[in-house]
Amino acid sequence: MINPTTKEQRQHSVDQANANMRLSGFVPNAQLLELQRKFIVGDITIEDMLDWNAAFARNAQRTEGQDIKTPKDAH
Repeated sequence: MINPTTKEQRQHSVDQANANMRLSGFVPNAQLLELQRKFIVGDITIEDMLDWNAAFARNAQRTEGQDIKTPKDAH
């Protein structure tokens, strides 16, 4: 499925998302990087990415046994 954006726009969106994650202390894992690659080339939609991100966040909370901490919580 081709997204109604250009490959360059999708690459920019992924770069911005990864920069935001790094600022929050997260590093994209191999599974996320593969999903991002599929999004950039137009194989999956932004909705697919958002669904995966939501599931990842829920799973991260469960496996850590606590809420995801924000930089504000560290003070």
